[in-house]
Amino acid sequence: MSDIFSDRTSGSIEIVRKSLSFLEQLILYDRMEEARKFLDRLRETFPAMAAIINLHQSLQHPIDLYSIRQFECKLDASATIKQAVETFEAKQFTSFMTFSNSGIIELTLKKYNAKLEKVLCLESKPGGEGSVLCQRLQNKGIDASVVDDSAFEKDMELVDTVLIGCDCYCDYMLINKIGTEKLCHVAYKQKKPVYCLTSQIKWISCENMRNLPINEIFERIPIPQGVTVITSAAAPCSDNPCR
Repeated sequence: MSDIFSDRTSGSIEIVRKSLSFLEQLILYDRMEEARKFLDRLRETFPAMAAIINLHQSLQHPIDLYSIRQFECKLDASATIKQAVETFEAKQFTSFMTFSNSGIIELTLKKYNAKLEKVLCLESKPGGEGSVLCQRLQNKGIDASVVDDSAFEKDMELVDTVLIGCDCYCDYMLINKIGTEKLCHVAYKQKKPVYCLTSQIKWISCENMRNLPINEIFERIPIPQGVTVITSAAAPCSDNPCR
């Protein structure tokens, strides 16, 4: 459990999946009070991650295996990945720059690997999440390398497009790792398209987003010029999703 609360390099969906697995064990052993306290602490630890906000709200009444399975269905990002791949194929993109660590970006690039020439991953200090993503892409046979945050402008000239994820978004704002706004501004100046790959589980209302507390490693910004958000609803769940 402590690994979940100290995790500063995983994307929010990965954190949610780990949390659901832990909650399942608590439920199986009828440790319901501990499960509620775990959810509350999770919400306090990651206050700007919409997937965790939505998890906390969804599992309050009740916390049971059926609710866990229902929420797992909402994490499915296959429709977003499909839409992104089709977009990149149509535009004949072969090289990408990424920022921070995003499970959806990782899966999208894995799906698009046959047409990839290279991926440049910003290191994304202070946590170094970009280095984690780079290693995962390399493990999948993708030609990926780490780019220093302070020298990305020149490297951006070598790619077709820029990919970002987000921890939270609404109709006109998003919350993501600090440095996102600068990255998007440079991309706009260089006429490089930027795609934010996300899923509906990370959506909250703009009113609620404005009131979210964020720490020093996140920033809340209007969706910048030149940024296209690719998102879609999760696949529908069956009436009986329990395995």
